[in-house]
Amino acid sequence: MVDVNDRSAESVCLSARRRRRFGARSLRMFLVGAAVVSVCLAGILVFHSTPAARRRANQTRDSQTETSKIQYLIRGEANDERGYLLSGDPMFLADFTDKQGLLEVQIGLLVDHAPATVRAAVAAGLPDYRAFLSDHAQVIALFQSGERVGATALALGHDRQSRKSAEAAFAVAATEVVSAANRATGEQNGLTDLAGVGVIVLGLGLLLVAAESVRRLAKQQRDGAALRDSERHLRMLVDHAPLAVYAVDLDGVVTAWNTVASSMFGWSEAEAMGRMLPFVAAEDRGEFAQLRAEAVAGRHLDGWETTRRHRDGSVIDVSISTAPVLDDTGQVIGIIGITADITGRKRTEVELESHRRNDQQLASIVAASADAIMSTSLDGTITSWNVGAEAMFGHRAIDIIGQPVSMLGRPRDHGEQAHLIDRALNRQSLIGKEMIAVRTGGMEFPAAITTSPILNSANVVVGLSCVIRDITVQKALEATLERRAFHDELTGLPNRLLFVDRLTDAIPHLGQSTGLVAVLFIDIDQFKVINDSLGHLEGDRILIMVAERLRAEVRPGDTVARFGGDEFAVLCEDLDDDADALMIAERIQHAGATPFSLNGRDHHVTLSTGIAIARSADASPSDLLRDADAAMYAAKDAGRSCSIVFAESMRKRALRRLDVEISLRRAITHGEFRLHYQPIVNLRTGRVDGVEALVRWQHPIDGLLLPSEFIGIAEETGLIVPLGEWVLGEACRQARDWHADPDLAHLTVSVNLSGCQIAEPDIVAVVTNILDQTGLCPSRLVLEITESVLMRDATRSITVINALKTLGISLSVDDFGTGYSSLSYLKKFRVDILKIDKSFVDGIGVDHDDDSIIAATINLARSLRLATIAEGVETADQVTALTALGCDKAQGYHFGCAQPANEIIDALHTPRRSTIATPSANLYTGN
Repeated sequence: MVDVNDRSAESVCLSARRRRRFGARSLRMFLVGAAVVSVCLAGILVFHSTPAARRRANQTRDSQTETSKIQYLIRGEANDERGYLLSGDPMFLADFTDKQGLLEVQIGLLVDHAPATVRAAVAAGLPDYRAFLSDHAQVIALFQSGERVGATALALGHDRQSRKSAEAAFAVAATEVVSAANRATGEQNGLTDLAGVGVIVLGLGLLLVAAESVRRLAKQQRDGAALRDSERHLRMLVDHAPLAVYAVDLDGVVTAWNTVASSMFGWSEAEAMGRMLPFVAAEDRGEFAQLRAEAVAGRHLDGWETTRRHRDGSVIDVSISTAPVLDDTGQVIGIIGITADITGRKRTEVELESHRRNDQQLASIVAASADAIMSTSLDGTITSWNVGAEAMFGHRAIDIIGQPVSMLGRPRDHGEQAHLIDRALNRQSLIGKEMIAVRTGGMEFPAAITTSPILNSANVVVGLSCVIRDITVQKALEATLERRAFHDELTGLPNRLLFVDRLTDAIPHLGQSTGLVAVLFIDIDQFKVINDSLGHLEGDRILIMVAERLRAEVRPGDTVARFGGDEFAVLCEDLDDDADALMIAERIQHAGATPFSLNGRDHHVTLSTGIAIARSADASPSDLLRDADAAMYAAKDAGRSCSIVFAESMRKRALRRLDVEISLRRAITHGEFRLHYQPIVNLRTGRVDGVEALVRWQHPIDGLLLPSEFIGIAEETGLIVPLGEWVLGEACRQARDWHADPDLAHLTVSVNLSGCQIAEPDIVAVVTNILDQTGLCPSRLVLEITESVLMRDATRSITVINALKTLGISLSVDDFGTGYSSLSYLKKFRVDILKIDKSFVDGIGVDHDDDSIIAATINLARSLRLATIAEGVETADQVTALTALGCDKAQGYHFGCAQPANEIIDALHTPRRSTIATPSANLYTGN
């Protein structure tokens, strides 16, 4: 039997145990309940608060991103505008339009989603941005219309100010966005902390529940599911990341590859997995060794910029960040890489750098321009001023800006400056208008100004842009060129061109008044001889003095001109009759007759004047000049130093002269010239020692013409040079043929050289070539040069004679005694023969003076060891007298006229003994 007390005690103990178990169970249930409640409360709080805070934080971050995009785009628009102004490439305008569209979208997004403070800041920047767009349209319109200066000035002025203001306003918006983002982040962090407390409570509850749980298998299953969810979430995160994420082992074999890597490099995950880095070219594999070394050392690599290869072969600019992959023991088993495509950023950086350089170049161009570049407001106030303007006008920018533009011009030109403003208001430009500008100190200078209107964002003219160029040098050059074009440089007189222009203007007035117009054509007689004997410098001084005397003798309204050389012309208007023209010509003749003093010596000059008179407006300027020229030649033919009025008969003579010149050119090319030979007889032996070659013209209509009819024209036109070369070659060829006959081997052939030939620089080479081509012995050739030609340029004559003498040629001074030779020069000339002129031979035995001159010439020749030849011998008495005086040789009609080579051959073989007067028995001593 159980003791009641024992049962009661047991019952009490059981009850106590039951109460303890119940209490423990109740405590556990209470704790579990509290944990569940905490979890629920934390979940509800996190569920309701965190997404909202996160959304607000995300919203502010999006606003910050959008604001940054706005600032980037507005800077990009400005760069595109500058790019277009510098290069004119329409691509920049297209880029500007694209950026403007994107900017409008970004502003709309920001206004729709941003906080009120951000929207207010954005709204504050919109007017400035709109002003920038308006100014931009104005800049482009100016640029495309060709007003580059105005476009540049606007782009550097109001355009840049509006853009800077807009950028500043959006920067304020960006700052407000950052503040909002910080507030949202703080709110989110607070909620997160609260949620964290809930999670802690939840963790405690779970630990208490876990302590009571006996079903470990269920817990493991739950943990496995959570791990798989975590891996799945991680995979989704990696695949949806905006960057290429991949992993490789230490050998560079791909072990992980996300979808962005596939789109960035072109290889799918299946293609990339298990192969060496596909986006790294074989020659760049050395980079991997560097990356592996960094990973093995446990170091991270952040923002390494390099290039990678796309599957299609194109190159991508990338930024790479890497980190080592560790196993459970902490050993590095691979590398994870995160790559961003920065190709667009790199391109933008290059473009921005290009724009920066272009901006610098534009600023440098404007700053370094030698032209003055400035702008004014519509009231004429200067608003900009470059370095070129400072240098040109002498005003510093700090002093001139704000001053009236009128201070840059003359007071009487202020109306013209107002006119420029009016043109700008009418949107009209001006290019290269000449004006007179004024520097500091009042110094005036010629300038050319180019202007264009400046428009604001509302397309309203607000000012004027100006480019001013100093044209002082240009105007001076123009004046010099104009003077050279219409004036003679030596005398300063009008030239032929200006003379004809004034004559052309004068003739039409003949029908409106009774006055006549006269043209006087003046030529200095024998000026060539004076010029050659005194030298060209002294000759020029005489020309200058003649010009001064002509100006002094004509009436105030008459025109004196120099046509060239020694030819002058005078234009006389409003004459009463021919006598007035003759009276002016007589005054000119008298002025020319007064001696000219040079270097202490007086030199006498005479003038020949031809006069042509226009009596009606039908007269032709060219006809008047031609008639005056013909009258002048008539005055020369009449004995020089006189004035003759043109007559119709003179025109025929001038036409004849022109016809001879034209025919002469044809004759040279058609072989119409012939050579005749006149014998030169030895007065001691009577034998023909040589011949002189004399040219004849076998004219197809006029027959055989003598030299007097064409040689003068040939010398004036320069045709004497090719004609003389032909004569020399033909004479040498004929002499060589005669030398084949033993009886004629002693013959010499004499050929005349004209002054034009002597002046040719290659005269010695021409003679040398002819001797070589014909095979004539140089000792059988005699070149005759007149005394006046020798003295024309004595220094050159000595040089040419010495060179010809070196060839073995004999030289003869022709017409000796008629020129102005100096005995000192005659000693220097290495000549062999003096030819006594026919004018002295005609008077021998009749005029005692001629006898004395011939005797003196022969004695002079003997003293210089020179031979003498008398020209123009026509009588036996002349032969006797010359022989008595000791003359060596003679030629003339007494011995025979000039004949063709085939007709003179007999005379060359026959001695002329019967024609020689022998006063003494020993005068003739041989065959």
